[in-house]
Amino acid sequence: MNKHLSLTFTRPLMLLAAAAICACSKDSKMTFVAPDDIRITVDAVPFSTNDGNTFPTFGISGTEMTAGLYAAADGRILEGYDNIPVTIQPSGETFTCTLPASGDGYPDNTLYFIYYPYVESQTYGCDATAQTPSQFFAELASNWNVSGDQSTIESVETSALMYSSAFMSEGSAHFSMEEAMSLIQFEVPSTKYEFTNTSPEIPDYNAPRPRSQAASLTLTEMLSS
Repeated sequence: MNKHLSLTFTRPLMLLAAAAICACSKDSKMTFVAPDDIRITVDAVPFSTNDGNTFPTFGISGTEMTAGLYAAADGRILEGYDNIPVTIQPSGETFTCTLPASGDGYPDNTLYFIYYPYVESQTYGCDATAQTPSQFFAELASNWNVSGDQSTIESVETSALMYSSAFMSEGSAHFSMEEAMSLIQFEVPSTKYEFTNTSPEIPDYNAPRPRSQAASLTLTEMLSS
């Protein structure tokens, strides 16, 4: 019996500790940069499968995306800079980020955290003392809503929570997004047809088991096939 590769996302297998959220007012000594003077670029680290292939999830739809941005300093999330919706535009392998207008601009020389896809009603706590995105967004990741049906690009993107952090200096920052979710790779039984034709040559073909039959398989059956 041959097998057909399938991938799906799930929450991390390890439980993540909840983190407290707190905010503080802006420091009068801070310097601010206007949104039009800020340059933020974004790229992503794709999953690597056991067979040596890569599986990108960030920006695979090729459309404009919205992410959530936080600014943190001195162990506090800065007031007014929590879960700000920012626009990310596809631009080759590197994406550009546009920030919305802000009264004072955005704090320079400050650590920023970002996650994607954006959730407007995001209420899970963020660890303002964290130095890494996995620590900062631990509670969000452990409660992320993963779609049971990941057969479309849209459902994959909404299931694949990604995050990053970057220090903005002189109005510039670069975020390298990493996956927060675990990726399960499994093989679904299929039938392989091997053709011996030489003129013309016909490539081999893997025919997945019909959906009605595959749906009845248990995980144990799939792993043992």
